[in-house]
Amino acid sequence: MSLENFIQPIPIPTSSYATLASEEHLPVVSSESSHSAQRDISPPQTEISVQTPHTRSQAITVQAVASTSTLSINEETPQLDRRIPLDQIQDKRCWICFGEDNDSEGAWVRPCRCTLICHEECLLHWIAESQRSTPLKRVRCPQCKTTYHLSESTAPILYILSFLDSKIQASIPYIGIFGASFCVAMGTVDYGAFALLSMVGVEEGERLLQEPWSWRMFFSLPLIPILLIFSRTRIADPLMPLAPLLFIRSDSLTLTMPPHPTVTLSILPWIRMMYNGLYTRLFGRIEASWRREIEPYVPEEGDGTNDRGQDVFDRLERRNFGRTIVGALTMPFISALFGSLLGKSSFIRSKIPDHFHRSILCGCLIVILKDAVDLTFKYQKVKQRRSRQVQNYEEFAHEERARRSHNQRRRA
Repeated sequence: MSLENFIQPIPIPTSSYATLASEEHLPVVSSESSHSAQRDISPPQTEISVQTPHTRSQAITVQAVASTSTLSINEETPQLDRRIPLDQIQDKRCWICFGEDNDSEGAWVRPCRCTLICHEECLLHWIAESQRSTPLKRVRCPQCKTTYHLSESTAPILYILSFLDSKIQASIPYIGIFGASFCVAMGTVDYGAFALLSMVGVEEGERLLQEPWSWRMFFSLPLIPILLIFSRTRIADPLMPLAPLLFIRSDSLTLTMPPHPTVTLSILPWIRMMYNGLYTRLFGRIEASWRREIEPYVPEEGDGTNDRGQDVFDRLERRNFGRTIVGALTMPFISALFGSLLGKSSFIRSKIPDHFHRSILCGCLIVILKDAVDLTFKYQKVKQRRSRQVQNYEEFAHEERARRSHNQRRRA
């Protein structure tokens, strides 16, 4: 006879189990389910965990609480029955400081609809940390997203000041952007006024600037540096002929000799377009071939050879962008300087008595001279590149030996 025959399960009455469950808050099960549970029971898994005692004297921050995931909250905090009153819950554990009844003090609260409980002081500190940047922010439970409700005595003046403080804090970036834009606008106005004085002369410029400013003056002066930069590129070619409409007035559109400065300014964009078209027609292809030789480009696998020249132009444009801006912004002053030098000649002063037109003439001559120098420089670079050859070592071996001996004598 085996030992199993002597061991018989002890039957437990259902009424007794129900009474025990009602006292210990355990679920009531039937006898059939209890027998099936006995058949399916398995040896329990023993889990040993070592916890460091947490005290509420430790600093509680929003970052520390936010670093605890929802899974950690569910594992560390016992899932309590919502129907049990807070004062009857045993083994309370704060989800913020992880303190328990036996190692912490203070009032306990359950401020949301889930099973998380915490110390009132811990929750108030956590809410204060969450509202540090935005005082009127609604703080919610990290698990069930229920908004925490606080009862506090708030004076109307405090609510108004908190509202104003939050709005001022939110408007700081916009105020900074406005201030930076205003500084840039004032800088462009000052540059435009200085360029105007340089081009038309001090007397005429002071007369124009001392007059009551119209809307044209307010818009035209800040646009002067922008139009100068765009005039050195092809980006705004369709809009450049319309730019003089901001400067000219109907009473100044009279044909005189020399023409009025506003008439000259209205003609300049068309002269520029004609010059650029003629330059491209005469030197466009040969300049493109020179640039490809000066800036060799090895296409990647799969690239077409048709994009080779365009890529070279793009890289050159990016490299010369700073030079373009500096050249465009210094052009009025260089033109005015050479215009004043031309004014020292009585012959030129008799033909072109106006300082403004002498400056415009010098500016046009500077552009033509610059393009001629640029073509000459590119041609010489291409000529140098075409004459490049690799020397054999025997051809410069004596130079290497002489250089090494010279270095040895210097070290000695």
